[in-house]
Amino acid sequence: QYFIKLQGGHFDLADRMFHSIPEFWRSASESNMADIKELIPEFFYLPEFLTNTNQFDLGVKQNTESLSNVILPPWSKGCPMEFIRVNREALESDYVSAHLHEWIDLIFGYKQQGKEAEKSHNVFHPLFYEGTVDIDTIEDPVRRNAVISFIHNFGQMPKQLFKRSHRPRRVFAGTAHGNPVTDPAVLGSLMPQVFFKNLAQLLPSREPVKVIRGEVGQIVVTQQLIATDKRRVLLPPSYTRYFAWGYIDQSTIIGLVEGEKITSVFEGMQQGRILCAAALDESVLLTAGESTVVYVWNMKIVGAKDKSPTQLQLKHTLHGHTAPVTCLATSSSYNVIVSGSKDKTCILWDSNKLLFVRQLMGHQTPVTILSINQLNGNIVSCTRNEIRQWTVNGILLAKAELTITGNFRLLCCAMSEMFEWDNDNVIITGSSDGIVRFWRLEYVRDDTVESLVPLDCYPTTHSSVDNITIDPSVSQVHAFPGRPLGLSRQVRDTSVNDNDEEDMHLNSVTVEGLESSDTESSEAVRGSNESEKNEENEETDDGEREDFNVPEEDEQVTTEPSMINEQLSMDKLIMEAKIKAKELQMKTGQWSRRLVLSHTLTMHTSFQRQDNILPAAITYIAISKDHRKLYIGDARGRVFSWSVADSPGGVMEHWILDEFVSNCMRCNAEFGLTERKHHCRDCGKIFCARCSDYQIEIERLRINKKVRVCCDCYDRLKQYKE
Repeated sequence: QYFIKLQGGHFDLADRMFHSIPEFWRSASESNMADIKELIPEFFYLPEFLTNTNQFDLGVKQNTESLSNVILPPWSKGCPMEFIRVNREALESDYVSAHLHEWIDLIFGYKQQGKEAEKSHNVFHPLFYEGTVDIDTIEDPVRRNAVISFIHNFGQMPKQLFKRSHRPRRVFAGTAHGNPVTDPAVLGSLMPQVFFKNLAQLLPSREPVKVIRGEVGQIVVTQQLIATDKRRVLLPPSYTRYFAWGYIDQSTIIGLVEGEKITSVFEGMQQGRILCAAALDESVLLTAGESTVVYVWNMKIVGAKDKSPTQLQLKHTLHGHTAPVTCLATSSSYNVIVSGSKDKTCILWDSNKLLFVRQLMGHQTPVTILSINQLNGNIVSCTRNEIRQWTVNGILLAKAELTITGNFRLLCCAMSEMFEWDNDNVIITGSSDGIVRFWRLEYVRDDTVESLVPLDCYPTTHSSVDNITIDPSVSQVHAFPGRPLGLSRQVRDTSVNDNDEEDMHLNSVTVEGLESSDTESSEAVRGSNESEKNEENEETDDGEREDFNVPEEDEQVTTEPSMINEQLSMDKLIMEAKIKAKELQMKTGQWSRRLVLSHTLTMHTSFQRQDNILPAAITYIAISKDHRKLYIGDARGRVFSWSVADSPGGVMEHWILDEFVSNCMRCNAEFGLTERKHHCRDCGKIFCARCSDYQIEIERLRINKKVRVCCDCYDRLKQYKE
C-alpha cells in the first residue's frame, strides 16, 4: 500500500522495481555509484516479503521478463527462508559484532558529518541532514513542497548521537554460533555447550534423575525438575498445581503436585470425554476431546495462595473440527493455539481474538502430537509414523515418514529453541520402540535440469526462465502497435557505454518513450537523420501506424529493413535474457527440503538393545533453558538426563553396558573377577587390555586428545586420518 501510494496509485515501471538480489547488489556495489541501498529489518527475519504471494501483476520488463518473486542468489538454494536465515546468521556472527562500532560511527557517530565523513566517503545531499533547512522559513510554496517531497521520498540521516569513536564490542570465539569452547573457565556462562551441536558426545545418566508412579506425561524444567503423570497438565507460572482428567465419571480435578492434595473438582465440563488439555497462561485453560470442540476456560484462584480452590468459567468455544480433538499446543510468543484431530487436520486459532486463522491439511492419518517452537513459530505435527514441519503461516517446510513395521507409533516431540538462525537446530521425537530420534532440516540438491521444479509447499523464487513469457506476436511486425519498435534497441545502445548511469538513463528514456507521442518518440530514438526523414513523411508514417496490423505491399517495401532490424534487436534481447536466466538457474540448481535423521539415543529405553534391562516407550521430552541437558521420560515413570561433557569421559550412548559382557568381544578371552573391562571409545564394545591397548584421536566424536580404542577401530581411524 505504501509503495502504490508513493507511485501515485499504481506500481512503478517494471525495469525500476526491486526484483533481483544479484542484480541490485551489482548495481549498488559496482556498476552504479549513484545507487544507494540499505537492508531493511525484513531482510533478517521475514522471508515472506520476497514472495509475491498475492500474485500481483508487477509488470513486464523490456526484455519480456515478467516480475513476480524476488530472484535470489545461488547460495540461498532458491529458498527465501534460507536466504533470511543466512543473513541473520551473518548479522549475529562474531565478525559483525567485532565491527559493529564502525557502522555506528558512520550512521550515528563522528563520521556522519564533517571531515571524517568526507574521508569515509559518507557524504550525501544537504537536505539529508538534520537542521540544514528550516521548512517554516521557506516562503515559496512550490519550493517548500519540493523540499518536503524530497525529504519524504529520500529520507533523512538520523540525529548524530556520538562525537567520538564508539567503543568496540568485546567478542568471544563461538559466542554468536553456539559452538563449544575449549576454555569454559574463561567464557563462563556466556556460551554453554548446547546439546544439538554435540549429539555424538551426549552422556546419559547412569540412573534416573527422577521417578514417578505412572507414565511420564509432562516435564517442566525450572529451578528444579518437575514431572507429572499422563493425562495431567502443569499449570503456570509456578507449576506447583496440575489439571487432571480421564477419570471414569468424566470429572476433572485441580491439585497440588507436592503431596497430591486435591483443591478443586469439576463435573460435566463438556460433552463427551476430555482427550487433551493445555494451559495458555496462568489464567486460561484449554480442553478438547470427543465433542470436536475446543473449550476455553478462565481460571481464577479463590484466595491468596496456590492451595486455595480454583474456579473455572467458560470463556469461549472454538468450532472447526469434524472428529475428536486429540492434541493441543499453545504459544504465548505468537499468540496462537493449535489443535490436532482425528479428521487428519490441524487448525490454528488466534489466542487473543479466539478466531480461526488457518487449517493445516495433508496428513494421511489422525494427528496425535503437536509442538510449537516459541522462538520462530514453527509447528511440528505428528501422526502415527509421520512428521511434518510447518511455518506459523501454514507453509509446509518438510516431512518425514518412518517405515517401521510392528506396533510402532510416535508418542512425543520437542524442538531446540536457542538460536533461530542456527542450521543445527533439531526436532526430537520419542516413540513406542524406546528410541529418541533427532531430525534436521536439510536441503538436497538435484542437478538434473529435467527435474527442475520449485520447492514444494512453499512459494519460492522462480527462475528467470520460468518468468519469461514470450509472446508469439513479438516476432511479427505488429507486436507494439502505436509504439516505435526501435525504442528497446536504442535504449540499450545509448546506455551501454555509461555503466554508472545505466539504470537512470534506461528508466528516464523508457518513461519518456512511453509518455511521448509516436512522432516525438521516433525522433528521439532514431536520431537526427531518421528524424528529418520522418518530418518529410509525417502524415504517411501516422497513417501507417494507425493501420499497422494490415500493411499494404508498397508500405512493406519502404519499412522492411527497419522492421527486420527491430525484430532482430528484440530477438537478441530475449535471447540474452534467456541465456542469463539459464546460467543463474544452473548455478542455483534445484533444491528440496527434507527432514533427515541425524542421530538416535537408545541407552536405557530402546527395545532393540539387549543390554537394556527395562526398556520402555518414550512418552515425553524436555529441554533445559540453557540447552545443555535433555530430559527423557518413559512409560515406566523414569526420567533420564543427557548432557554434554566438558571433557571426554564417562559412559557414552553407544557403549555396551559391561554388566552383560563376560568375554572380550575380539579374542573371546573370559574376564577374571578382578580384571578390568575396557570400552572402545569409538565403537563402544568391550575388550580386554591387550585388544584395546591403542590410543588415537576421534574426530567424529570431537575428541581431540588420544583415547583408548580397540585394534580394529585404531586401524580404521589411522587410515582415515592418513
